[in-house]
Amino acid sequence: MINSSLDVYKIEQGNYPLKPTTVDLLNVVNNAVKGTSIIADEKNVSMSIETIGNNHHAYAEELLCIAIFNNIIKNAIEAAPEYSNVTITLESSPRHIQVHSLNKGVVPIELRDNLFEKFSSSNHIKGSGFGTYSAKIMTEVQNGTIGFEIIDDNSTRFTITLPNSE
Repeated sequence: MINSSLDVYKIEQGNYPLKPTTVDLLNVVNNAVKGTSIIADEKNVSMSIETIGNNHHAYAEELLCIAIFNNIIKNAIEAAPEYSNVTITLESSPRHIQVHSLNKGVVPIELRDNLFEKFSSSNHIKGSGFGTYSAKIMTEVQNGTIGFEIIDDNSTRFTITLPNSE
């Protein structure tokens, strides 16, 4: 966490020394799912990972990707109702790798416009709002994008897009 905070500070200051390599996002996501399993188990939230395409290697930094996906998956579990499912889908194209996180439950209307702003949170008891902010700037410094959409007024899908390593 301290390293992530230091990285966020350097990114904010515009002096982060990006050193991208080939990162296996399927491995990163699998580890994030394992790392958040205690939270998921407490809520009886099941986790599933799906893949579309064969190559899920991004041109990125592994430690930044770990921080991004740990934050996004943890948030999805926390937002999901008990006894529901969180689905993570990795999708490859020739230029990009997209990772989608889909969960029941929606981002509150009053939070949607500033969700990625620093310290924006609907639940300051459990979270500071730093996770989505740091995920955004860590994604963007790697020439990626992050966003979310509300599906059928009852689910939220986050999408992180990073450059393909090929």
